Amino acid sequence: MIKKLSAIKKIIPNILTIIRIILIPILVISFYFDTKTARYLSVSIFTFASITDYIDGALARKWKAHSNLGRMLDPIADKMIVSSTLLMMVSKGIAPVLPTVVILCREIFVSGIREYLAEIKVIINVSVIGKVKTILQMTSIIILLCGSSVDGLTYLKTVGSFALWFAAILTVVSGYIYVRENIHHI
Repeated sequence: MIKKLSAIKKIIPNILTIIRIILIPILVISFYFDTKTARYLSVSIFTFASITDYIDGALARKWKAHSNLGRMLDPIADKMIVSSTLLMMVSKGIAPVLPTVVILCREIFVSGIREYLAEIKVIINVSVIGKVKTILQMTSIIILLCGSSVDGLTYLKTVGSFALWFAAILTVVSGYIYVRENIHHI
């Protein structure tokens, strides 16, 4: 029984990560319907995905359930959900274009470096600033989605845009730190 519980604990973080990936098509489809329900669905899915991102990491640390699959999939799931949501938001005029482009370019650039470092067997752990960057990106997206979905909260579009710009700046700073700390491997 204890062995079975241990095995279950090891896969729960990965299941949460996979759920985030599975939710992406539903989230994207929700942007194609111009109804209040669809907008609430977008906010709910993205918020749920953001919370599960935190929970899967916390559980993996608490239960010492780190796995190669989780190390690979978690950052991919984050980038997929953030990128697809930002793109859909830009297409609907919810998010500003320039900080979105900055965020997407940095994520692609750092992912390329990570892939190269993995090939030469260098494993880099996520830094605190990288975690803060992800939290800020997700929070700004939630604020922007709420501002476009909830009547009477349109001021959140301004707050969310400001937060997204700040997230873009932090994204560049964290990318610079990532490159600076790993340039000797390249």
